[in-house]
Amino acid sequence: MKSPTTSARRATSAEGAGCVFYGAITPHDPETGELVLTADKFADAIKPARAGLMFFDFPEAPVLAQTWVIYRHLSRMLQERGLSLHNVVRQRLFIRDVRELPAIERIMDLVLGDSRPATSIVVMAAGGIHPDLHLQLDAVAALDVAGRIVIKDDLLLRYPAAVRCGDFVCTSGICGIAGADAAKYANDADLRLLATPRERTIYAQGLRTFANLERVLARAGAKLSDILKVNGWVGFPMREYGAAVLARRRFFDQTRQNMMASTGLAVGGTATPEALLAFDAIALVQTDRTARKEVQGAISTVASPYVAGAVKGGGLIFTSGEIPVLQPAGEVIATCAQLPDDGRFLRFGHIEPESGMESRTWFVMRTLEAYLASFGASFAQVVHQTVFIKEPRLFPVLERIASLFYGCELPPTTIVPIAGTTPLPGAELEIEVIASAA
Repeated sequence: MKSPTTSARRATSAEGAGCVFYGAITPHDPETGELVLTADKFADAIKPARAGLMFFDFPEAPVLAQTWVIYRHLSRMLQERGLSLHNVVRQRLFIRDVRELPAIERIMDLVLGDSRPATSIVVMAAGGIHPDLHLQLDAVAALDVAGRIVIKDDLLLRYPAAVRCGDFVCTSGICGIAGADAAKYANDADLRLLATPRERTIYAQGLRTFANLERVLARAGAKLSDILKVNGWVGFPMREYGAAVLARRRFFDQTRQNMMASTGLAVGGTATPEALLAFDAIALVQTDRTARKEVQGAISTVASPYVAGAVKGGGLIFTSGEIPVLQPAGEVIATCAQLPDDGRFLRFGHIEPESGMESRTWFVMRTLEAYLASFGASFAQVVHQTVFIKEPRLFPVLERIASLFYGCELPPTTIVPIAGTTPLPGAELEIEVIASAA
């Protein structure tokens, strides 16, 4: 085990399986380090994105400026590798207020033009965000975009429904307020379990979401069983997630080879306010030259039998998001004394009150370590991690514990403020990683 660092450095990008993974990019001025709040330095550049509606433009100025700066940062980092924004095959935008999305998208029109990647837009939960930060973005770029295929669909007019490049298909965030008629998938036994109109709405949207996802993947040459990783963005409390699980069960075979890594959690909402949930996926296109999808290790400690702790395919390993819950008792880790290994000694020599984040982080990292080890991999091969956290102010504590596993430099990392994870109170943390299988 490595020695902890008080403030670990964080890599901005890492390469694996022909892709470059970029951690969260925030709108900080590279010269001063300050958060960008005005567009004074590049007012002319973003002028075409202004709505031209007099006073209505003024509230948009900070988000226009921050979006512009983020894409400038991304473009510069791509250029350092001889790439361009055209190489980006997947982006995730984490925004503070869905009402600001039109302004963000006008900047996208300027910088991306017609070269749009698969896109997921997630509303961050409000707690713990810097009061002046409007958005952050992470991205995946392909080193070689020859043969890139863009899948369009009426579901998403502004973005591709999916982008296929090399061995992978990346979908945009897919919701279920339009698209496929999923009534044929409904099950009377499921409906009898749904006691409220809201639960039935979640179930109906879930059915349509997975039917839409199945159709989009088919157009890209993949199947639901080819999914390596799926993320569910939920705009309601996780205690109501059972209705979505019932819908999902109608589509996913519970045989081991069809299992996938999965993360589902409550956020501030989706890009479409009336959509209660949205899912995006990364799938493996099975070809003669492609290494097949492999499922190893235990079933995820969080979810149902169709979710694996980790899945390998195309030279990458994807883990499910993991939470600090002891199984089978369902006990949430709150203190180091609960840890089943040498993590119980983490508090020795400390006199400050225990936040609980030390023990939760240790437990989750140990779980992820076991998932990676099932493929003969380690944290040294991690190319991206996403930390979903209810209290972002506690991330420095998490970072210090994570450095025991990563060393002095963390991989590219995205920190996402969330409303909650499991229905069990107190989990407050979920971490997923992507690692190179090489």
